[in-house]
Amino acid sequence: MQPPPIQPKKLLFLCTGNYYRSRFAEEYFNHFAHHKKLNWQADSRGLSKNVHLMRNPGPMSPYALQHLKKKGITPRQANRLPRTCLESHLLEPDKRIALYRSEHEPMVKKRFPKHVNLFEFWDIADIDEVLPTHALTLLAEKLNGLIKRLILFEKTHPTKGIRTSVA
Repeated sequence: MQPPPIQPKKLLFLCTGNYYRSRFAEEYFNHFAHHKKLNWQADSRGLSKNVHLMRNPGPMSPYALQHLKKKGITPRQANRLPRTCLESHLLEPDKRIALYRSEHEPMVKKRFPKHVNLFEFWDIADIDEVLPTHALTLLAEKLNGLIKRLILFEKTHPTKGIRTSVA
């Protein structure tokens, strides 16, 4: 009998509208996790209760798309519309990262108060505070550091926290 297949660990990136920062983080992370054979898979959601009412002019920010292209990354889900985070989406991930503490921590406390301690909060501001090129460069640096830490963790703890599918 063969052992059950190893399922990737889950990572959830959250921003306000799931249009710009979290979508960039999802695509960037998944691209490099795949190329570095890291056993993680990212998804993304928006913390706004109604991301579809945010008047984003399409499924994914042109700033995010352009920055991914500059990095040689072809997004796999560029045409997917932004999605709202529900409480059920917080139950499965192994790691949850909200991309801007001052903006997102109050949203998490209001919408998901019993889950706030599960979040890691970063400090990547939105375009109303910082130019997209600067924000996405900072975000890519944070993501590179996260990927390095996860690779190191997997090397030093090869079986810790491995997910296996139930046969």
